[in-house]
Amino acid sequence: MRRHLFSFVAVACSLAICEAAAAQTPPPLDRIVGVEVLGRPLVITALTGISVGALAAAAGVPMGLEATGPATVQPWRVNASGQTVRAVLDAIVAADPRYEWRADNGVVVFRPAWAWTDMTDVLLRGVGSIKLEDVQANDVMRIVARLFGETLFPGNGPGDPKRFSVDLPPGSVIEALDGIVRAHGTMAWAFEPTTPTPLAPGSVSSPYTVSLIGGRVGAAFGVGVSANAAPPTSVDVDVDPSRPAPFTEPILDRIVRTKRNGQPLILESIFGVSELAEAAGVTMGIELLPATEPRALSGGIQVTGMSLRDALSAFTAADSRYEWRDMDGVVVIRPIAAWFDSAHPLSREVTGLRLDSATISEVIRVEQSLLDPEVRNGPSVDPLLDARRVSVTLPHGTQLDLLNAIARSHGRLCWVLEENNDRDTQFFSGRRHMLTFRVGGSGKGFAFP
Repeated sequence: MRRHLFSFVAVACSLAICEAAAAQTPPPLDRIVGVEVLGRPLVITALTGISVGALAAAAGVPMGLEATGPATVQPWRVNASGQTVRAVLDAIVAADPRYEWRADNGVVVFRPAWAWTDMTDVLLRGVGSIKLEDVQANDVMRIVARLFGETLFPGNGPGDPKRFSVDLPPGSVIEALDGIVRAHGTMAWAFEPTTPTPLAPGSVSSPYTVSLIGGRVGAAFGVGVSANAAPPTSVDVDVDPSRPAPFTEPILDRIVRTKRNGQPLILESIFGVSELAEAAGVTMGIELLPATEPRALSGGIQVTGMSLRDALSAFTAADSRYEWRDMDGVVVIRPIAAWFDSAHPLSREVTGLRLDSATISEVIRVEQSLLDPEVRNGPSVDPLLDARRVSVTLPHGTQLDLLNAIARSHGRLCWVLEENNDRDTQFFSGRRHMLTFRVGGSGKGFAFP
């Protein structure tokens, strides 16, 4: 049985450092390595896909790694931040002499020294031409998997939002991997032996994992693959990423697509509405009835193939306790009574607020200061949520206006408000409400009174 492996690890450099490096554009090997996502100096203690991805992002230089087996070298440590890329590369291979680095037209690649002359290496298998227009890392990860005979569902990948294009002639697997990360600019690839883990009876562990580690977002996604030392054979690559075209219709006229895994979207409760937002390419706000109220819909509603307007109307017809409104491009679903409650938390006034290129983590800190002034510590940085920035100017309005302005500026975000049950309220020191910001499958929020 094939086993797909995935992880999300914060290995990105700060936006300011990446942009500064891009503006100066020194030769790749002369660039100064910046800091990692939390602003701490980047320290490398082993050659792994994650560490190479961190170095690629902090330096603004695409990279690759073909890893060998467990290390037999003494523990080592390379302080990367503040050093040139060349100095860091030389220090790494001096510390772990099993490896040799080479530059391939702007891409730095680490491989075992013997692999550079081994013509039976799996990465030298032949592949066809690859031409991809306006794609993201998730689309490209499907192509990377196909290089090794694997298949991924749409949407599986590092989640990096940058769009780029790839145009490569026929070549080898390693040339394809280098070409992909070169086109992106700060992404890394890794081909590593799979770490042994206990498996269910009848399962077979893939001996290798091929991964992409994504740019500023720093998320890694790997898929288990097999390989052998046989002479390379041609591998035809279907270059169509099967990514749906962008929505162009007015939001309520958009036809609801399938879920990320290609299955029809069936609304079984209010919780499915956030998936509806993604399937229709809209931003939404969702307020839930208390957990003490029933939330399931009898039989569910298949909305794939409906217009968004019809899907929303079908949901509110099935659960008449809710009402939806289009609020200047943000679709908001709330309990009917909440729309008319002047004492509701979302009816609180907000004046003179301005956000300039703020991350979602920064947005949450602002919201906490407004809804729960006693809280001093904001959320930790979330590279997946913070990939896009938000700019909002709100001279006067309500919390509802502010949340919609944030979602509108972001473009993919949904906000969700719900009432904590008694146990959660006690856990959060009497805070009765929970506000969450969601982007795709990721979310971060806070409790407030």
